[in-house]
Amino acid sequence: MVRGNYVVPNDYGLDDFKALTEYADRNRVVYAGYTVLTPMPGTVFYQQVKDEIIDFDYKKYNFFNSVMETKLPYEKFHEEIGKLWLIKKGKDVI
Repeated sequence: MVRGNYVVPNDYGLDDFKALTEYADRNRVVYAGYTVLTPMPGTVFYQQVKDEIIDFDYKKYNFFNSVMETKLPYEKFHEEIGKLWLIKKGKDVI
């Protein structure tokens, strides 16, 4: 059984979401998940992007909220992530 977890960076545009959707649809796994690239405090990545962080509310450091500015409008970015979860019409969500 294979689980695929796709990490979506905050600079994804519509073309990037389309490409990921097509890739995930072509390469189906038993379980798939889609999370937002999150700079977790204390990590090297956090130090690299700390000047790009716009939300320091630790409750949002959950891999589902972007704490950095998104290329797309914030709501549209999360709408596109929501669409990814529907690729298999929910059959692969645990």
